Amino acid sequence: SKRGRVFPSFDQKRIISELPENFDSFPVMVGVHHQNNAFNNPFTVSFIARNTDKEEYIVYDEIHETQASPEILLQKVAEKLRGKRLIFAITDYFNPALQDVLKEVFPNVMVNDEKKYTQAHCIVRRIQALQTELKIREDGEPRLKVLASCENHIEEFTKCKWHFPKSEQSEMAETALPTTKYISTPMAVSYVIAFAWIGSGREIYEAQRIVLPKKNSSIISEISRRY
Repeated sequence: SKRGRVFPSFDQKRIISELPENFDSFPVMVGVHHQNNAFNNPFTVSFIARNTDKEEYIVYDEIHETQASPEILLQKVAEKLRGKRLIFAITDYFNPALQDVLKEVFPNVMVNDEKKYTQAHCIVRRIQALQTELKIREDGEPRLKVLASCENHIEEFTKCKWHFPKSEQSEMAETALPTTKYISTPMAVSYVIAFAWIGSGREIYEAQRIVLPKKNSSIISEISRRY
């Protein structure tokens, strides 16, 4: 039903207070969302680690800012990824301008193949994937978890509602989306989840082992030289 909360199952069971002991060995994927490339719209980055032992995703860090250029913010992204086993930066298929910016920073930028569908249809499909991964499995745990320090993710997963024009029109921030304004971080996460659902996603994920430089003051230029 497209009324009320988009992610009604998101509660304290989906929030973790600490990371697993072997977290540093987890590969990382990054989801990036910036709707319409507008200056006042949130630029959101979800840092997601993949725990292959438990088949789960952990949102462990975030960037969520407005009124800042993607070029500047992506330098912060690179700093946060220093020393991590970065697999891909994944973003919106329908945002080629953002893809171009990302390609200047990261060696591997991916999008989900969504050319057969409308943008609104793809958004709903990705939301459904998130809803599935938030469900409690037989082991009593959800597949998707969020670290407690990722306050913007927690707020938006909690507050995001389906758009109901009669009562929620004032909350609309991104008119291209079928939901209210609390959707930026879920969208960033959804790019990664949707990619992992693709059959080839697992193979690519397992095969790639890209390590960002640990001791270079200019990560951006180092990546450019290496790749």
